Amino acid sequence: MLTALPTQEEIDRWAEARVREDYEYYKAHDLDFLFEGSGVKTFFSPVKYSPKILTLSFNPGGGKQAYESDRIAHERREYASTIPRINEYLDPRIHYVMKSRVLALLGPDADRILRDSLEMTVFPFRTKDKLMLTCLPSIFGPIERYSLPRIKQATDFLNPSKLLIIGFDTLAELKKEEALGSKDFHEESAPILGARGRRLAVRFKWKEKKIFTVIHLSGAILSSEDFRLAQMEFSKWWL
Repeated sequence: MLTALPTQEEIDRWAEARVREDYEYYKAHDLDFLFEGSGVKTFFSPVKYSPKILTLSFNPGGGKQAYESDRIAHERREYASTIPRINEYLDPRIHYVMKSRVLALLGPDADRILRDSLEMTVFPFRTKDKLMLTCLPSIFGPIERYSLPRIKQATDFLNPSKLLIIGFDTLAELKKEEALGSKDFHEESAPILGARGRRLAVRFKWKEKKIFTVIHLSGAILSSEDFRLAQMEFSKWWL
């Protein structure tokens, strides 16, 4: 029996509810006090059904200033207004390191790819760096239990064609059983190694969906040679 595809109106309601739930968790667990300069960011692009690529990184970076406009909208319960109308990687008003690195990785097709992609993080809670989020198991454990099943639910509901995973720590979280689960990950290629033997990228399949995992683009120091190698591998995978 065929299941009807969700309408854009249904997707919009689902996305707004996700933003509201993430903000309510953030406030209910006092994360605004525990993480100095923190915030919430659920989506970095418009939300649509079956995007060409779902990009997943660990959690939003930046400090208090990065969260300010969304904070005001959250406090006013204007949750839908925090969902961008244009992919943030294509928004000329927004500047940060990850954006420039992703655009460089995608190469000349970046504009075309990003206009039909969805950008999210595994953990929607903004901190200045990943360590601030993960350093206290008593706090991070419940955040994992909240966030990981929601990534699985989003992947099932929105049905992306491919996944781009930024960072091997992100991959490790997604392989946990509460998220996508390791048993359905199948490595398609040996890891692509850089000049010093460091993993740069790996290609997987997950339930027949193609996955490209790349080293964290803003957290790792990459030589120009290693970055070009990662670019070449992404181009092969995308084509």
